[in-house]
Amino acid sequence: MSSKRQFGNIRKLPSTRFQARYTGPHGEVIKAAKTFVSARDADRWLTLEHARLLGGGWQDPNAGHVLLRDFAEDWLAAHTGLKPKTRALYRGLMTRFITQPSVRATATTTCPDLGEHQMRDITSGHVDRWFRWVMEASEEASSRRSSITVGSARWRQALRSWARAKGHDISDTGRIPRRVYDAWAAAGSPELTGTARVSVDPGRAQTANAYRMLSAVMASAVDAGLIPANPCKVRGGATSSSSTTHPATPEELSLIALAMPERYRVAVLVAAFGALRAGEVFGLARRHLDLARGTIEIERALTYVPGTGRSFGSPKSSAGRRSIHLPRPVLDALELHVTEYVAPGPDALLFPTSRGTALHSSNRSAIFRRAAIAAGRPDLRFHDLRHTGATLAAQHGASLPDLMRRLGHSTARASLIYLHSTEAADKALASRLSEAFMTPAG
Repeated sequence: MSSKRQFGNIRKLPSTRFQARYTGPHGEVIKAAKTFVSARDADRWLTLEHARLLGGGWQDPNAGHVLLRDFAEDWLAAHTGLKPKTRALYRGLMTRFITQPSVRATATTTCPDLGEHQMRDITSGHVDRWFRWVMEASEEASSRRSSITVGSARWRQALRSWARAKGHDISDTGRIPRRVYDAWAAAGSPELTGTARVSVDPGRAQTANAYRMLSAVMASAVDAGLIPANPCKVRGGATSSSSTTHPATPEELSLIALAMPERYRVAVLVAAFGALRAGEVFGLARRHLDLARGTIEIERALTYVPGTGRSFGSPKSSAGRRSIHLPRPVLDALELHVTEYVAPGPDALLFPTSRGTALHSSNRSAIFRRAAIAAGRPDLRFHDLRHTGATLAAQHGASLPDLMRRLGHSTARASLIYLHSTEAADKALASRLSEAFMTPAG
């Protein structure tokens, strides 16, 4: 039998249970996911569905059957405006943690195979478990990358540091003498850890990136009407700890620059005193330098995407297009550098290789790492020069809007993570406060 009503209809099945259904907003037939014991229960379900339709809170009960891995693939394909490097980052995270996870288990957590779940079935509990697994997998990978294995480049750097500490005369580059290996072996082959860059929160940045991506995918599913709410509820899941690396001092910057190959020495000064990203520094061409005005123009950046190679792209945001004034000593050094190392023509790179091509990011990192070690700052990366520049600017009176403009940031939060107080600055502040305390009011 069938019951006629204004919205939908109720049908009694041979099993004596009742089925409720109605016509959706697009003409599709919507059936309740379950049958009901009584016609009253079925009528109540139809009444609630009708209210949701009228109130704008209706959700297709048949939506969300698509697998997360399929929806995530479609989501990435639909975002055609992503920069190549960002797309490559998302692709890598999606492959490792959603569509084709290779690490099936960690110390305490097994891969939850979130990508094999239907969108509508994913709960905050599933996401919590997935987040813990991603965190452990990322921590393990970070520890492997930072470890020093015998014979590796980092191990040889550590051996040089050990040898110098033991009084051996050894250069910063080139072949390590046999006598140094023999001395290390004679000392009992001690573990070499002096130059490893140890993260205070290993794997956290990758975990935060993966979580932000998953949350964005789920938010799109909500917008598409596939699921009623975003299940990504991990408190602090999208945040990563800011750098705790102590900024370089001007004296350390000079030592690092002197330890660099001559054609890249001024790049260190430009990166630090201009607070530039590495890609912005090595994307500079002759036309971007205006010695008369004392500025460099940032309108592109050199990027490297695995499998694609090097290319020039626009800055990370519209705020990244900016003109930066440089200190006079840096401009003087640049003027000499251009004469010596920059080819004629407006498109000639300011910091090219000896063949006039763009420097590869891995080569840049290796060159800078050797210079930082020689200067006694093995913890520094090239990107930390930007951090140093922001801190120096703040210590010399730059306001937050000044820093946002100089760093090319559109939000205050993005600029604040680069600001670090120093012990000297704190001591000077205490001195000024002491003077105010001792000065009688009025």
